Amino acid sequence: QTTSSGGTDGFISKLSNDGKKMLASTYIGTSRYDQTYFIEIDKKGQVFAMGQTEGHMPVSGSVYSNKDGGQFIAKLDSTLSSLLLSTVFGTGRGGGTPDPDISPTALLVDNCDLVYIAGWGSDITYGNKHSGSTNGMPIVTTPYPPKYATTDGNDFYLIVFEPNLTGLRYTTFFGGSASED
Repeated sequence: QTTSSGGTDGFISKLSNDGKKMLASTYIGTSRYDQTYFIEIDKKGQVFAMGQTEGHMPVSGSVYSNKDGGQFIAKLDSTLSSLLLSTVFGTGRGGGTPDPDISPTALLVDNCDLVYIAGWGSDITYGNKHSGSTNGMPIVTTPYPPKYATTDGNDFYLIVFEPNLTGLRYTTFFGGSASED
């Protein structure tokens, strides 16, 4: 995207090794709120972006997705000129309009092309907007220990995507009930 789509968009730039020259740039987003939290580069130099969305980010091909998910992952080529993969995940609790569930805290793409994401969800509201919660986030396996298969809505959420975002390898909650973690 050569221009902002409106609202809040992510912005990614590739700089020369000496930091003196901008080699490529792109916006990432919709006409609504879309905030990019993390950028990760895989072993092939492809660029992964992860963040929150209130818009309908594109979902490409045979990727895992949750309708109206409030978090996105996008994979771009090393020149930032082509969107290779994109998906959304989350509860889709916005009733047709995506609404972020978690505040992202980490992104990693490993040497086997698995995509790891962590984020914190809580029902603490800021101006009655983005209340967030881990309630209803996808759980695909019974984590160890099994107590991390459930949430009180105020926990960290960990999710691992298969290569090319085709499915989920692992999900879990991490937290307790003594505080809003």
